[in-house]
Amino acid sequence: MQGSKPPQDGHFWLSRAEAALVLGISASRVSELTRTDKIPATRAGHRHWYRRDQVEQLAAARAVAVRRGVR
Repeated sequence: MQGSKPPQDGHFWLSRAEAALVLGISASRVSELTRTDKIPATRAGHRHWYRRDQVEQLAAARAVAVRRGVR
């Protein structure tokens, strides 16, 4: 959606598609995780935005879980 900008609070923000790429999952799965409060997101305008540091932490935790055989 054009015109929707991330919060201007000093954090680096990712769009849903960018968060999906970092996490290695689909954008629709990111939306599902957002709806169920399993991934933190901030709404600005008509879009959800994801803090890059939090998404990277989730990606790292996911990678460790996959290596351990836990999902």
